[in-house]
Amino acid sequence: IQSFFNKYNNVKYDDIIIDGFCTQEKYFEYLKNKNDAVKNIKLIPKAENKYISVAVSSIIARYYFLKHLDDLSNLYGYKLLKGSSTNVDQLVNKIVKEKGINYLYNFAKVNFKNTQKGLK
Repeated sequence: IQSFFNKYNNVKYDDIIIDGFCTQEKYFEYLKNKNDAVKNIKLIPKAENKYISVAVSSIIARYYFLKHLDDLSNLYGYKLLKGSSTNVDQLVNKIVKEKGINYLYNFAKVNFKNTQKGLK
């Protein structure tokens, strides 16, 4: 959000609404080390059902996420999978056996539980 305002500093708006994926307290806990975190936001559960702008933003974000995942797959030579599943665990295990655990740090969130499962 702050990056957006840095780029477009004259934007007028009524509210900043984010889909409520967590509580407001938890959200700001994630941002506690960010001095420039935007504070005047509203986290609303199922916001994509109530605000067309949130729904459109979600679609655009999903597109860029999937595109980035494909780009990473091409760059690192593995068809990277999203989510948590047995297939993800097997892929983690395969990558670690072939390239070592440090290779995962290039593209994976290694603090997730399935990384630990994949290492077994």
